[in-house]
Amino acid sequence: MKITKSQLKQLIKEEMGEVVLVKGYGKMRLDQVKNKLIHMIIESAEDVKKNPPSFTHLNSGVIFALYQTLKEHGEI
Repeated sequence: MKITKSQLKQLIKEEMGEVVLVKGYGKMRLDQVKNKLIHMIIESAEDVKKNPPSFTHLNSGVIFALYQTLKEHGEI
């Protein structure tokens, strides 16, 4: 079975995942965006418990940028 160059590129893209641009953050695969968003939400929840609370992730806008990227690509 012969595989064309375009078929090979498509297979690699499917295996690696789609690479997207997260505004203000850089390029990431969609699965990385999902994992990063989950990680940052959990960290934000833990930061709120601290005295005084830290809102680093919430104030930076990264969580919103990750969410918007997933939304724009139909993942949410």
